[in-house]
Formats: sequence, C-alpha cells, structure tokens
Amino acid sequence: APHPARVTRALEGSGFHPTVRTLVQTQPPHAPAGVEQRCAVMLLEHLPREVYVDVYQLQELTRVDGAAEVHVQGAIDLEKPSSVSPPHTVLFVKECELLANGEVSAEFVVPVHLRYQPPSATSAAAPVRLPPPLAFLSCVSGDAAAPPQTRTHSVLATYVSCFPTLPARFASSEASVHVLDVSQVQELASAVPVGQLEAAPIVTAVTTSVTLAGMLAVCVAILTRSW
Repeated sequence: APHPARVTRALEGSGFHPTVRTLVQTQPPHAPAGVEQRCAVMLLEHLPREVYVDVYQLQELTRVDGAAEVHVQGAIDLEKPSSVSPPHTVLFVKECELLANGEVSAEFVVPVHLRYQPPSATSAAAPVRLPPPLAFLSCVSGDAAAPPQTRTHSVLATYVSCFPTLPARFASSEASVHVLDVSQVQELASAVPVGQLEAAPIVTAVTTSVTLAGMLAVCVAILTRSW
C-alpha cells in the first residue's frame, strides 16, 4: 500500500509562465534507535503537450538556489507549438528537511511554460490541465552516501521504466524506497490566450506587408550605399 503523505499543490501566476509549487510532508519509516536517517522525495511529473520545462533554467536554479535536481526523458523543444509537441516525463528530486514533529518535508518550486495553442473561432482562451504527480520517498540510514547504481530499484520498476537510470538515492539497494499516497491530489488548471480565426486574414495581410516593407527598405539601403 502507498505510504501515507500530505501533498499540497498550487499553480502560481498567470499567463504563459506560471510556477508549480508542491509541498510533500510524510512520516519516514522507523529506523533503529540511535540511527539517523536522511530522506529525499522524488516527484514524477507527466507534462502534457501544452506544458514544458526549460531544463537549463532548472539546472541553473539547482546550482544557484539549491532547487530540486531535475531529470528529463528525452529532449524538449522550447519553440514548438502544442499541436506538434509530444508530452514529457520529468523527475524532480529534493532532499528532505526534518520537522519538529518527526516528519520530513520537501518543497518543489518549478517554473513551467505553456505552449501556444491553435487559434479558435469560439473561445479567447484554451484550458491547460496538469495531472497530479507520482511521489516517492527514499531514506538511507547512517552517514554514507547511497552508492550510484544503473539499475532501477524494484519498488519503482513499474513507474519509471522510461528512464534508463535513476538518481542515486532512488536506485541504490541500500535505500528504503516507498511510493507515497497522492490519491487526494487534484489536477491543476489554467488557461492561455489563443488567436482568433476571424482575425487570420488581417494578421496575414499585416505580416506580409511589414515583411515586404522591411525587405524593400534593406534593398534601398544597399543600393544607396553602392551608389
């Protein structure tokens, strides 16, 4: 059965660049008396085609601010519209803080970006929904770092088979790994503006005119200098 946990989520900000904030709190498994445990939480986010993360931005946040470690399945094209973009799976790993009540806590603050949607003849905005993540807890006893492994921990095998390797804390046979209960977590919803189909002829005409005017200006400048 999933390990009990409290998971709260919020989508902060509006427009094309909101932030997803996720707080995970849980009671770690009991360790023998006198043995210190170090725990980490891993979130597995299934991002729909309308949502993407900038891996370089996240890596810089990890380096500068100690944000969550990030692992991405495949490459993410930042420029494609949603109509030709695939969904992505992303792993986030964060070391836990020990709370006064004996629980451990990990907060994930992840900037996300919403892709442009196809124009519509009936709506000024398109809905975007982010499903709940999967969450996992890994605890290691003692001071030794978990040795890196290239195989998947047996507890995670059915969840993360799309990743050839996992973060060391979740791939080590020395770690106590648990699937956390996220059954109460709801999807996050937002909306992004979309273009209007009835405006397409005007937009096309204006864009073409500006482009031709720019080309003409460049040609005139070149001819003027050559004379």
